[in-house]
Amino acid sequence: MPDRTPIQLPPGIFRRGSEAEVGKGRWYEGNLVRWVSGVLRPVGGWEKQSVGPFSGGLIRKIHQWTDSTTSIVYTAVFCETKLFVYDQGGTLQDITPDPAISPPTHMAAGGYGDNIYYGSGGGYTPPDTGIPPVYPDPEGYGLERPDKADSVALGEMWSLDNWGDDLVAMASSDGRLLRWKPSDPAGTLATVVPGAPSGRFFIVTPERHLMVFWDGDIFNKFGWCSQEDIEDWTYTDTTTSAGFYEMEPAAPFIAAVVTRSAIVAFTATSAYAITYVGTPYFYAYNYLGHYNAPVSGNAVTQVSTGAIWLATDGFWLFDGATVSSLPCDLLDEIQQTIDPLWRYRRTHAVYLGSESEVWFFYPTLGSTENTRYVTYNFDEKWWSQGKMGRTCGFPGSALSYPMMSDGTSIFAHEKGFNYSGIPELPYAQTGAINIAAGARQCTARQGIVDTRAPANDVTFMVAARKDRIANGTLTPDVRLGLAVRRDGGKLDFRVTGRDLVVRIQSARNGVPPWSFGQMLVKLFPRGGR
Repeated sequence: MPDRTPIQLPPGIFRRGSEAEVGKGRWYEGNLVRWVSGVLRPVGGWEKQSVGPFSGGLIRKIHQWTDSTTSIVYTAVFCETKLFVYDQGGTLQDITPDPAISPPTHMAAGGYGDNIYYGSGGGYTPPDTGIPPVYPDPEGYGLERPDKADSVALGEMWSLDNWGDDLVAMASSDGRLLRWKPSDPAGTLATVVPGAPSGRFFIVTPERHLMVFWDGDIFNKFGWCSQEDIEDWTYTDTTTSAGFYEMEPAAPFIAAVVTRSAIVAFTATSAYAITYVGTPYFYAYNYLGHYNAPVSGNAVTQVSTGAIWLATDGFWLFDGATVSSLPCDLLDEIQQTIDPLWRYRRTHAVYLGSESEVWFFYPTLGSTENTRYVTYNFDEKWWSQGKMGRTCGFPGSALSYPMMSDGTSIFAHEKGFNYSGIPELPYAQTGAINIAAGARQCTARQGIVDTRAPANDVTFMVAARKDRIANGTLTPDVRLGLAVRRDGGKLDFRVTGRDLVVRIQSARNGVPPWSFGQMLVKLFPRGGR
């Protein structure tokens, strides 16, 4: 009778290669799970906020701040063409300016070289193959393809922040710097800040300057207002603290983020650290290097140590002084599933300060909105993943929950354990568990699991794969079977195969948080065929 084999997996999901490559030492896939001090458990749920409905396209930005005079907590919601604000009592106001915000342009017209040329008419069929036409071309040679998307076009951006007690906003499709004052009478709309330049996005600095990028629609220029005076943008007057720079070599600004040591700004070719130096220049910038910019303007976020972002070649980290690549155990999975066009328009990073995590939401192949996410915990250095789409989010504070949106509603996250609107409840699944690296088959039966969960709150499943490539396809022959759980943490099951897989999953919405520690499994060696 063999001893039970212990299965103790380190934190994080590891997806470099197949389940067999991962082996019994890692988790291979999961959904809505995290690790706290090395212990697996579900992430917190979310609760839909009873505010709305919102109009003017999908929700693209959320910001929350507190009025220092009244202590009222306000939440700003930026839809594609409308701007809303509501207070902690749920009173919603439409503060969209007049004239209205220009709508975004999602698609760009095509032209010569954007599509495959196969003559005019019904398309081209490669000779001697008999396969259907590769490219039906009813429009003929030389004509533009309407609505042909430019895969490297910059996506639209929506910026929100507070300037003291006032809300400031800007949409890249519109360019105007807008301001709304809580102290104004109810029904007052946001108005254009007098003297402010047009731009693509902005940030508010700790020194009380507001900085606009693509200043005056010059894509390599950024400028800032006088200190404490959002209406003073007189760059030519040496008595003010307003100023600007035009970066060389010239390249469009993609994004900028405020960190504890510097403002990190990205052009299409380079990264820069912008720092406050006081009079007479007020700001200076240092070249950080020739690095890939964030894949979208919203794919970067500040964290307690600096900034993290997703570029086309992987993840990058600014630690307060230098930029370095951030190894990701899920990069291969992301690059194979992310949509090559809509990643530039939709990828959005959300910082959850209460959990020391950054969630990167991205669109999968064929999707025009975010459908999945990956999580990085920068304290414990693990990665996780999930099947959930969010268009934007706000990290919350010590007094409020993190907030995210699915485009139509606002949700308070990390609140309760209900997971509405998702395809699967929280689960984690191991890589292949085998004997002699899979050279021999084995039979697994009966396990003892170390978990803090009532029997009806979680389900355990065990799978066996006899062949790593089943039926000539790349689909592994894995059949998850329910394991019967008995008193004392014992699981009854019996499976035989070359590779075994174990899965733990929430049984229903609303169950208390469960955990998963070591699992003991009896493995019986079989033949090598």
